[in-house]
Order: sequence, then structure tokens, then C-alpha cells
Amino acid sequence: MASQDITPALGKVIRRHRKARELTQEQLGFAAEVSRIYISLVELGNSSPTISILGRIAGALGLPLSALILEAESVHQKRPFSSAARKTKR
Repeated sequence: MASQDITPALGKVIRRHRKARELTQEQLGFAAEVSRIYISLVELGNSSPTISILGRIAGALGLPLSALILEAESVHQKRPFSSAARKTKR
């Protein structure tokens, strides 16, 4: 079975770390050299950052890129099935 997109999980992890560091989206965006709107889109799972941008976001959060990706994968694995998936399983 193909792995689903981890973009939403990645957004959750980025938001969690940003809030833990008491940064606004604007502050994180400035530090990562992207716009506040882009940070918002990533956190909402509506945009998939390139590896280069993801590296800058991780760096701005004081994290290694690998740690950010591993945490997102862990969050993704624990995510429950969508309602559509549940309906097909019943």
C-alpha cells in the first residue's frame, strides 16, 4: 500500500515547535526567509515545502532537518484513517 502524503503531519510538527518557541508565523518566516503566508500554508498542510525551504524552517526552529522529518513521519503513522477510508473498511 502506498504511503499517503505526510504534508499535514509536517505542518502540525512545525506549528508545535514554533509555538513551543513562542514564535509568530511572521518571525519564523523571517528567520527561514519565507513569507508568513507560506508558513501558514505549510502549517495547514496546504503547501509542501521544498527540501531547501524545509531545511531553512528546521534551522530557524533550531532543529536538524532529519529530526523534523522523523517527527512528522511518526505523527503521520499515528494519524487515524479518514472518514472515507473508514466507510470502505466497514
